[in-house]
Amino acid sequence: PRSRYGWPGWQAVTLAPGGSQTVEVPTDLRMWRRWDVATAAWDLLPVAGELLVARGLGDVRAALPLADH
Repeated sequence: PRSRYGWPGWQAVTLAPGGSQTVEVPTDLRMWRRWDVATAAWDLLPVAGELLVARGLGDVRAALPLADH
C-alpha cells in the first residue's frame, strides 16, 4: 500500500502577509505511476487529492486541490 503522504518536491516562497504568488513545484513522473500486475506495465495514477502547504506534517498552513494537467 502507498503512504498517505509523499514528499513530491518543494519550493521555498517568502510572502508578505496577505500576499499571493503562483508557485510551480516540479515532481518526478515516477511518483504518479504504479505497476499494474494484470497488464505487466506502468499505469499512471489518477490525479486526485490535495496538496498540503506546510513547514512539516505538524504545521500545515493550507490544503489545495490537485488539478489534472
